Amino acid sequence: NIKNKIIKECLKITKINFPLYISTVSDIPAGSGLGGSSAFVVGLLKSLNTLIGKNLSENELYFQAKRVEDIINKNIVGIQDLFPACFGGVNYYKISKNGFVKILKINKNIIYKNLNNNLKLYWTGQIRLATKIIKPNNYNIISKRIFLKEIMKLSDNYYLSNLKNNNFNLNELGLALSKSWSFKKKISKKIDIPASKKIINYANQYGAKGSKLCGAGG
Repeated sequence: NIKNKIIKECLKITKINFPLYISTVSDIPAGSGLGGSSAFVVGLLKSLNTLIGKNLSENELYFQAKRVEDIINKNIVGIQDLFPACFGGVNYYKISKNGFVKILKINKNIIYKNLNNNLKLYWTGQIRLATKIIKPNNYNIISKRIFLKEIMKLSDNYYLSNLKNNNFNLNELGLALSKSWSFKKKISKKIDIPASKKIINYANQYGAKGSKLCGAGG
């Protein structure tokens, strides 16, 4: 009996039925909103396929991982967390209505040089499952589509005016981040938590350019 759902589904998809010992180590707790579960799925599938002599392409690995997440999460959560784990690097993703994904490469040196030294990550002490936050009754996408469009517009504008041309403006990025967070909170009351307000106010006092809560719909 395999209790871990991810491991169980990954073994099913790769059709591995021989004795196997799997040990995992994580630097972040589950439910922290950093895409850890998707990275786990992709990493495990990559390892299992290599074990049985299969060398999957990035696209093949993505579709296999998507099958696993669809089964576990019952098609509720999005596909965005799988992209960094499957394709690596720093990219801008355009997702069409029919699910087609366009990957636009970003000069990673610009990000590492300008963002890493200006980025702070705070632990709220709380973990949340995205499947619970974005249940249909909590997260009515159709009626809140206007907010999603505004978020997309902010993202597109920053990419086109900065990253596409190998430019980086920290002030503009911070403003876009804060604006997108304000729109995201309007989609569902379940997205924000009281602890985030205290941390964001603290960060703003010390000159933060922008902030948001990671994960679980945020």
